[in-house]
Amino acid sequence: MFDVRPVAFVVGAFICTLAPLLLICAVVDLAADNPDWHVFVGSALVIFAFGSLMALATRAERLEFDIRQGFLLTVAVWVAMGLVGAVPLYFASSKIGVADAIFESISGITTTGSTVLVDLDHMPPGILMWRALLQWIGGLGIVATALLIFPFLQVSGMQLFKLESSDVGDKFSARIADTARQIMLLYVLLTVLTAVGLIAVGLKPFDAVCHAMTALSTGGFGTRDSSVGYFGSIAVEAILVVAMIAGSLTLTLVLRAVAGHPRPLLRDPQTQLFFAVIGIAAIVLTIWRVATSDTLPGPALWSSVFSVVSIITTTGFVTEDYSTWGALPVAAFFVITFMGGCTGSTAGGLKFYRLYVLLIATANHFRMLLHPHRIALLRYGDKRLDDEVVRSVTTFVLLYMASFVVIAGGLSVTGLDLVTSLSGSAQAIANVGPGLGDIIGPAGNFSTLSDSAKFILAAGMLLGRLEIVAVVMVFTPAFWRA
Repeated sequence: MFDVRPVAFVVGAFICTLAPLLLICAVVDLAADNPDWHVFVGSALVIFAFGSLMALATRAERLEFDIRQGFLLTVAVWVAMGLVGAVPLYFASSKIGVADAIFESISGITTTGSTVLVDLDHMPPGILMWRALLQWIGGLGIVATALLIFPFLQVSGMQLFKLESSDVGDKFSARIADTARQIMLLYVLLTVLTAVGLIAVGLKPFDAVCHAMTALSTGGFGTRDSSVGYFGSIAVEAILVVAMIAGSLTLTLVLRAVAGHPRPLLRDPQTQLFFAVIGIAAIVLTIWRVATSDTLPGPALWSSVFSVVSIITTTGFVTEDYSTWGALPVAAFFVITFMGGCTGSTAGGLKFYRLYVLLIATANHFRMLLHPHRIALLRYGDKRLDDEVVRSVTTFVLLYMASFVVIAGGLSVTGLDLVTSLSGSAQAIANVGPGLGDIIGPAGNFSTLSDSAKFILAAGMLLGRLEIVAVVMVFTPAFWRA
């Protein structure tokens, strides 16, 4: 059995980073004269002490990671952060149970956005801020922080970055630490700009900050039971659409665009496919709604655009219950639930890079059937794709769909109906948030599900956020052999 002490040390260090964030929530509650500030201060002290002891107990003079430890570290960090994040939720005055606290925390840290909490409009502000912070650090902060501190720990960091985010963007910085710092600065800047924009169009500072963090992280946690629909503002929705799209693009390419080189982003095949699908889906849904209801073209177009962007970016904000639009929209939203954003982004799902590779590989296969002696090279933009890339993408998609079937089967065993089981599995593994149907649809909530169903969904969220392969590797018997 290989040495797990380096993994435990880094996990302990990560746990310590939650303490300052908990103190932010304590300040928010103290300012609102809410007694939960004691809970956040106490949780911060306990969590910091636990993480520190864990790190000190496993500290070594030199940290060295091999590929197996890299896989284990990726899984262990996300699981640990999800479990530790449940502590203040459980001890808060809202009386959240163990299963609900774990579900809510994992939903936050994986940027899924499914919630078991009700009456958010009257929820203590500290809890709302904690949910937003979990999604914010889950969107990018954990990976970026790892890349920033790993050079000091004498660990490369590049391996973990590839495992977690599957980044395919050009590496325009010679040092991965420099790239991480630039990405983190961009992430903070976009969050601040989004919050300022939301305040400028009328949102209260607290609502603006929470929604800015959950929009950039493509998480979707809100501060109201009716989500973004509560505000009834097209200006608010427009700003959030921009933020959701920004969080769903390859961040290294966004950095290049900000630096004055937008061409790589604009010419990126997955980015082009991403926008094409959004446009086609929005237009089709608009035509459907105008033809089948008395909805005017303008409102129909905008609500379709917002809903499509929200689901395809795996954010999950809601302005209205799109499950009531008819059979075609329900089917369309179920399909785009799986797609996700671009690789190297904060979004979940299959990712458009993989979808693009599958499309060109399938098209090439049919060309070869017509012209067996033709030699065709697969290309991604101006780069050649070898057979290993296609095999890797195909394997991932097969694992993804197999995981979807297994999770849906597990949910059905708990007594859920077919629509709830299928959409619940899809939204969990794609880290979307709302499902379909009366129970977990856009107008529903996950609070009525059994504890077993919540744990299955929480496992699905982690599986989707870690993009399956790392989890499968860790649970393979050969992985633990010396």
